Amino acid sequence: MGRTRRRSGAALAQGGFTYLELTVCMALMITILGLFVMAVESGSDALALSSRKGQIMWECLEALTMLERDFRETDAATIATHTFAQSGFDDPQTAVAFASARDASGAFRYAADYRPSWHAVIVYCPYVTEGGIRQLRRYVYYGTGYQFPLEFWGASPVTSDSISLRDQLGQALVIDRHDGNPDAAPNYLVLCAGVSRLDVTEGSPWRLAIAARSRTRRGEPIEVEAIRHVGQRN
Repeated sequence: MGRTRRRSGAALAQGGFTYLELTVCMALMITILGLFVMAVESGSDALALSSRKGQIMWECLEALTMLERDFRETDAATIATHTFAQSGFDDPQTAVAFASARDASGAFRYAADYRPSWHAVIVYCPYVTEGGIRQLRRYVYYGTGYQFPLEFWGASPVTSDSISLRDQLGQALVIDRHDGNPDAAPNYLVLCAGVSRLDVTEGSPWRLAIAARSRTRRGEPIEVEAIRHVGQRN
């Protein structure tokens, strides 16, 4: 007669996994997969944060470079500033106006004595659109008849709609903050969308600071600030 041989527990172990072993293995795999997903998400968030922060800083630096160029080309005696509060901004803002020797074509003009010949008024001012978007705007008004420095004029020189200036002879210049100057091309320049603060502080040299604020996709706040110290012509 033939004999029937039973396989031992060791033989079963050699031929496959027990339910306990499969359960432990699956638990380990789920744990490892969860840790991997967490690591990928963390790395993705860090990359997104770094990328967004770099983009905001680049916009700040680009705006600051233009402001610095304008400051280096003007005379300290032509500069006028005004600090004001505006809905949509947490911090007080600075509006700054000064002379420029660049005409409508962009050429730098000189007088007979080789000093700059003022051909325009430049104004920088933070602005909030109807949709709540914060911008730094640069307005230009061309003309050679202004006597500098201009002054911010009136009880409220900067309102949500306009900026009121007047020169040393009493000649008024009212800037439409919404539409800018229809005689300029473009009417205004938008610099540094998301700006949170413009600060122009008098000194030798002057301190120029532009800050911007944003949020990540998870709602975490990001704020950067770019600062330059600039001397002007005397």
